[in-house]
Amino acid sequence: MTERDVWSAWADVWPARRRERDGVVDEAILAFAARHLAGRVLDAGCGDGAYTSALRARSFDVLGVDVTPELLTIARARHPDLRFEEASLARLPFSDAAFDSTFCLTVLEWAADPVASLRELRRVTAGPLVLGVLGAGNRTRDVHLARFWGGSPMNGLLPWELKLLCEREELGVKDELGVSRSGVETGGRDAMTRAMIWLLACEPSGG
Repeated sequence: MTERDVWSAWADVWPARRRERDGVVDEAILAFAARHLAGRVLDAGCGDGAYTSALRARSFDVLGVDVTPELLTIARARHPDLRFEEASLARLPFSDAAFDSTFCLTVLEWAADPVASLRELRRVTAGPLVLGVLGAGNRTRDVHLARFWGGSPMNGLLPWELKLLCEREELGVKDELGVSRSGVETGGRDAMTRAMIWLLACEPSGG
């Protein structure tokens, strides 16, 4: 089963799961992103286009990409004025440094090969990357158990593992923040455990 096949099966339920972040959570995510993004932005793994639209409303020049045709159909119907392309994060059809910055939220923990995907994001991005994964406090993470019997595409990547992965790939973490319904979380693994979403802003070392 391909990555596209897996996500096609999830396309009907994912927009509703994403809407669980509406309100305080989304506001905190977008405020963090706006502090670090600049110029032409790639929304990598854009899903239904909600964040693509929110970033455009904040005056970013943004392109959304996703591997799932069904989700892109929803995105294009809801946001006909925005640009969306079908692409896998592991094989992005863009030249080196094609974007000034990248936004990639709750995608890498679902990727078949998160290392290859992170390397591609770095390749096509000249400047900062804003990355986010589900914290242990997010109920969606419960579905990762199903991967043991082939029922979930989630690879289980945790916030502190993403941070270590970024450091290994020479992406220096400049800022980080956890977001939950009760507010923001800062600190170490305890905060990462409580968070609904954990966000990192990073740049290539020396950038």
